[in-house]
Amino acid sequence: MNQLLAQITWSPSIGDPNVLGWTIAITYVVAGVLCMNTGFQRKKFSTASDQPTHLWIWFALGFLMIALGLNKQLDIHKLLTEIGREIVKNHGWRAQRKNIQTAFVLGLACVGLILVVGKLYLIRNRLREFGLALIGLMSLLAFTIFRAASLYRLGNLVNRLPYYGDEMNAGLELGGAFLVALGALFASHGTSGTSPRSKTI
Repeated sequence: MNQLLAQITWSPSIGDPNVLGWTIAITYVVAGVLCMNTGFQRKKFSTASDQPTHLWIWFALGFLMIALGLNKQLDIHKLLTEIGREIVKNHGWRAQRKNIQTAFVLGLACVGLILVVGKLYLIRNRLREFGLALIGLMSLLAFTIFRAASLYRLGNLVNRLPYYGDEMNAGLELGGAFLVALGALFASHGTSGTSPRSKTI
């Protein structure tokens, strides 16, 4: 373990010190805060039709958005990539590295698809509340898969896509975070889902 850590060169630093990078990072954090706020609002004004799962989805989204915002500027994914690379090297798997990387990207896509389908099942009766956030999450999933493929030089998986490039990645990431934030904002005001419990006379 100590030998593995000694081989890691990653150190915390600002990964995207530009206007676009900071805009995306801030959007992530704002989306996370709005999701948390929506979770608290839904919990406070919950009705008999509200399930605990519906409430905690917003908290889970909030934690995810904040984590993605931190990763956007600290490049924590590069640390994980370095750890994976060193594990492959130390175990003598370098000859199979391309296959491992391809399997990882495809596995990431499968896990993401399972999560999206699972969330669709959980919110099947609350699409008005979670619809925008779900679309945003799917956009972020697409960005993550394309980004992982690019990092591992699996360009043949994505380079054939029309209009693929940095602009497309930025659009998927920023647009996805923005839609999650917008969905949380609408849901917290009761304009995109069930309204808070009405006062009875």
